[in-house]
Amino acid sequence: MAVSIDEVSKNSSESVAVAQRSVQIAGKGVAVVRQTIAGMDAIRDQIQETSKRIKRLGESSQDDVRHAPWPKPRHVVCMFPVPQRP
Repeated sequence: MAVSIDEVSKNSSESVAVAQRSVQIAGKGVAVVRQTIAGMDAIRDQIQETSKRIKRLGESSQDDVRHAPWPKPRHVVCMFPVPQRP
């Protein structure tokens, strides 16, 4: 009977150690997930800013074309010879 009590005590101690280690590993996993989410948020913010800049550049270039001092072309000039059909 004394042997089985010692075995139960030993198994309980081992179970506690395993549980504590599991909690530590889970805590590290939570930290990694939070860092990953923070990184993804930073990437999203950067993409949004870049998108806004691209949109402003597009609008600005449209304004430049609309207010250009030269006349708008009415036809396209071909700079190479076009073969004639026989």
